[in-house]
Amino acid sequence: MIACGLAAVLTTTRAAADEREPTSRDAPPAYRTTVRDAREDPLDEQRRIDARAPGFATAIDLERDVGARPADSLAEVLARSAGIHVRSMGGLGQFSSLSIRGSTGQQVAVYLDGVPITGSMMGLFNIGDQPLDALGRVEVYRGHVPIVFGGAAIGGAVNLVSARDCPKDGDAQLEAGAGFGSFLSRQADVTVALGLPRRLCLQSQLSYAGSRGDFPYYDNRSSPLEPENDQTSSRENNQYDRAQGRVGLSGRRGPWRFHVQQLALVKRQGLPGIAESPATVASLDTYTARALGYARRAGLGGPGGRLELVGAVSFEGRVFLDSKNEVGFGANNQRTRAVDVYLSPRLRLPLWTGAFLGSALDPRLEWVRTDERVNPSLPLGYTGDRVRARVGGGLELEQFLLDDHLLLAPGVRLDVLYSEFSDARDGEARGAVDHAAIAASPRLGVKLALAPWLSLRSSVGRYFRAPTMFELFSDVGYAVGAPTLRPERGTTLDAGFVFDVDDQPLFTLRAHVAAFRTRAQDMIIWRQAGPRISFVNASAALVAGVESSVDLAMLSGDIALTGNYTRLFTFNAARGSNEYGFPLMGVPTNDLFLRPSWGHRWRVRSVALAPRVFYTYEHLSGYFLDPSGRHEDAPRRFHGLGLELAISERVSFALELRNLTNIRLVQWKLTYGGREEIGWYPLADVAGNPLPGRSLWATLRITPTRARARD
Repeated sequence: MIACGLAAVLTTTRAAADEREPTSRDAPPAYRTTVRDAREDPLDEQRRIDARAPGFATAIDLERDVGARPADSLAEVLARSAGIHVRSMGGLGQFSSLSIRGSTGQQVAVYLDGVPITGSMMGLFNIGDQPLDALGRVEVYRGHVPIVFGGAAIGGAVNLVSARDCPKDGDAQLEAGAGFGSFLSRQADVTVALGLPRRLCLQSQLSYAGSRGDFPYYDNRSSPLEPENDQTSSRENNQYDRAQGRVGLSGRRGPWRFHVQQLALVKRQGLPGIAESPATVASLDTYTARALGYARRAGLGGPGGRLELVGAVSFEGRVFLDSKNEVGFGANNQRTRAVDVYLSPRLRLPLWTGAFLGSALDPRLEWVRTDERVNPSLPLGYTGDRVRARVGGGLELEQFLLDDHLLLAPGVRLDVLYSEFSDARDGEARGAVDHAAIAASPRLGVKLALAPWLSLRSSVGRYFRAPTMFELFSDVGYAVGAPTLRPERGTTLDAGFVFDVDDQPLFTLRAHVAAFRTRAQDMIIWRQAGPRISFVNASAALVAGVESSVDLAMLSGDIALTGNYTRLFTFNAARGSNEYGFPLMGVPTNDLFLRPSWGHRWRVRSVALAPRVFYTYEHLSGYFLDPSGRHEDAPRRFHGLGLELAISERVSFALELRNLTNIRLVQWKLTYGGREEIGWYPLADVAGNPLPGRSLWATLRITPTRARARD
């Protein structure tokens, strides 16, 4: 496996921690041992990514946030970022995906340590299955996307970076956590990091999460205009159990650094169906094994140069059981297996004063096999293999001018894709054919620093995205694929400014405003018919809007405010279509998120105490849940309240109350023949899956040994 191969080559190297990217012409930082201070500015990572990215990007530093976290907190953390909306399929443990600037989940490329993890079977990433404690930081690229993250997309790219803080030689660090919440939700995890001889570092983590998920929801009994017969029902078949493991090895020798890891996941869950058509026995089992490897040589060709080797081998399996035809068009029991192989050499070389040339090549091979049977007593029937091979690559120039005040970043990427689908027996009957596609995606990013605290940014580019296997061939009941889908292409444009003032200890303030516009051809959008969704091409579509964010910390962080607001305008521009002129389904027009908090550090009899109280508010409005623009969801306003307490930086406790006002029903405005009526529906998200009302979650984390970390 790639991870094992890299480990064999570099096992004599010394341990490495998370090297930060040099900006412009700076040499990489020296290798040293430091002690992290939780009072360090949490915006340091954001400022690093601002310095090297010409577009709009967000960096979330998780290693400095040492508090207790719920099992699904990655979705909560990402929701704090501008332009991001998290879509869920029904509460803790159920599927969750990201929407960025009005995109679908498939239109967001998700990477782990530079490796694409949007699975071959699903084509998107379930952020609810990613434990936050295994991550060091999260990077979100909107608009301008570096060429190493593919052919770009309307939704941009997200890169999850593994935690790599490591104890010095001979030391060990142990962390353990547990959580419990409403609806018998629970979690437990343990993490061990060892500083080995020859300055190697071994990290391992094991975690479990589960929930009964039987929350009450508003049941209109399929008669939204007759509230007198409505009732409160309990969500059935919504349970899940998930176990995950991770083992990583890091090292360094001279200019070389490496990190290899093996990940494994096993998950069993029920598929409860939508509110109007609940399922009682349908289930989905998922198992994944992924080996990732990363090696880097800094200083190649001079300061700022580097060579990176990134690779992964992944295996994914899924068993879907719906023998009673509860969530599909007919009885369906199937087993799906997929293999994904990825390798990417990446090179950055200094050219002349203030100029660097980056290049990347990333071949990828995906193989999927599905076996089906209608009757559980019959053997599985072979339905054929689906194979997709792709290779992409590109060049990107970084030119720093005017004493690094101006950054020009032109680039171009070429993607070649070949799909072999006609061998699939069910695919032939549904019109699937072998096909090839080739597309160029040029892009340009510009950043101008008018002052140390103010920069203007703009980007323009083309993007290309082939339909995923899930969009083409999905047959898991709640989603039905379309084998004749065409790749989507489009042009993206954005412009705005970033304001950043650092006047510690009095205050730090970072804010940004950006306007964006995407014109898409053959955009892949989803449609809902009853309990199922399907995928179609919209020959033309427009997505435009304005996003803004603010991060404020005062009095050495005692008072903090995080907030963002996105205003979206979507338009189906497919002339001749019955949907021409209507907004796209499932995209909120207004999305507001606020999180103020207050805390302080005290020392009581040599014991350090750091309590913090926080409040969250989210406002969503302008949802249209049908392609004709007739069914507008009522505005949603969610309130949350929480308390965090850290004791001597070794014990942390968190208590969070979500959906404080216990919202469980919403109004839809139904317009028929010019007449407007009001319908009552359960609070739901994607495809009509109900969401829980008020819920409580408590988490405890203990770090009995906190060793000095390498930086």
